This record gives sequence, C-alpha cells and structure tokens, in this order.
Amino acid sequence: CIQEDIKKGKATPDTLTQSVLEMIKDIINVEQPKVNMSIIPDKYKRKGGPSREPLGNCPRCGKPVIEGKTGFGCSGWKDGCKFVIWKKPKTSLFKDESFTAADVRSFLKGKKVKKKKLYSQKSNKNFEAYLIMEDDPNSQFGPSFKLEFEKKSGK
Repeated sequence: CIQEDIKKGKATPDTLTQSVLEMIKDIINVEQPKVNMSIIPDKYKRKGGPSREPLGNCPRCGKPVIEGKTGFGCSGWKDGCKFVIWKKPKTSLFKDESFTAADVRSFLKGKKVKKKKLYSQKSNKNFEAYLIMEDDPNSQFGPSFKLEFEKKSGK
C-alpha cells in the first residue's frame, strides 16, 4: 500500500498523487457500454422533459432540429449553428402565444402556422394570423416571422 510506504519513507506523497491520477485516467478511458433502454422499467424512465426526436432539418446547416427545455434548436449548435425557435418568444407579439413541436415541424417544412392569440400593442387586443417563417442564415438570432391574414369573404 502506497500510504504505508509513505509512512515508512519508502515513497513520497507525489507517488500517491501519480497513482491516483493514473487510476482516474484508466477509469475515464474505459468505454462504457450503452444501456438498452427497452430493459429499463417504465417507472425508472425519465418522464416529461423535451423529446430528442428530430422535428426536421435546420434551414441553415441541414442538421436535425430538436426540442430543448426552452426552445427548438439545431443539434449543430456545438459547431456554431445559431438556429433556434424559442417556445415563448420575448416579443410583445407573442405575449399570449407560444410555439409547439408541431408548429416547428410545419415551419421547417415551409408551411404556415395559424396562431389565434397574437398580441397587438397598438390596439391592446389579441388577433389571429398565419405565421410564415423567414430565416436569414447570417442572423445571430432565430428566424423572423411574416404575418399573413385570412382574406374575409366579401358579403
């Protein structure tokens, strides 16, 4: 035992430190097996939380867009991609509205999404409109949204 050798003067504290560091390196470098999730009982599986199922491809880099805790972002964020759609955007237009995974799937397919509780500061009222995602690949922020109003039939 190294501690006994240190006590007897046969080893230095540095020897113990090096021994511990080598043991840690060995533990870190051992590849751990992947867990087969099908064998874990449901009561122990994580519930709630965001799904990591891809919602579509990022319009900026092509990697999958996935759901996070507060938004839907590109899985290529570690590579520098800044694409994200926040679940609850911080602009007054979305004061009473939020985005869902289904909304983001539609946006990524180029479809428009109808929202019924968009907010107008000017009139201090909610209104409904279709949102069309417009993304600038050079933007350091998420996409912008163009409003499209339903044409009312003339009576």
